[in-house]
Amino acid sequence: MRLKLFTLMLATLLAGCGFQLRGDTALPPEMQATYIDYRGGDGELLRAIARALTLNGVEVVQARERATGVLQILSASAPRRVLARDMQGRPQEYEIRVLLVFRVLDAEGKILVEQQEVTRQNNLLLDPTDPLTNRSEVDYAVEAMREDAIWEMLRRISVATTDGT
Repeated sequence: MRLKLFTLMLATLLAGCGFQLRGDTALPPEMQATYIDYRGGDGELLRAIARALTLNGVEVVQARERATGVLQILSASAPRRVLARDMQGRPQEYEIRVLLVFRVLDAEGKILVEQQEVTRQNNLLLDPTDPLTNRSEVDYAVEAMREDAIWEMLRRISVATTDGT
């Protein structure tokens, strides 16, 4: 009984705060079969974008000729900057940014979604005495921010095409 009550309360709280499972973004029909045009060297970013599209019912195609839409990733970066060092000069705090610049075209090259930029930024405090853990924490933070930026990109595509812009 308590478990049912707890589950009901949790569901009510999550629904009230606007929580939504990822993978249910309404993308335009032109993106039914999407070619990802990304010329960068970050294979993990490409896989993460393809995975997010697939979760939204989009077929990611390998040849532009088979595509009904093209997602162009014009720029992607994840710069890191040391904000503070300890007395021995070891990094103690990082600023991490993730940047995605994109636009969406239909099969004929007509722009469906104008160029937009998604940026995520976070400061990360580290233990300067444990560099191995710090490296994995920074990598994990970048990965989480990248995933968030990808989902924000898909939400923007959905809104832009729903609004007719």
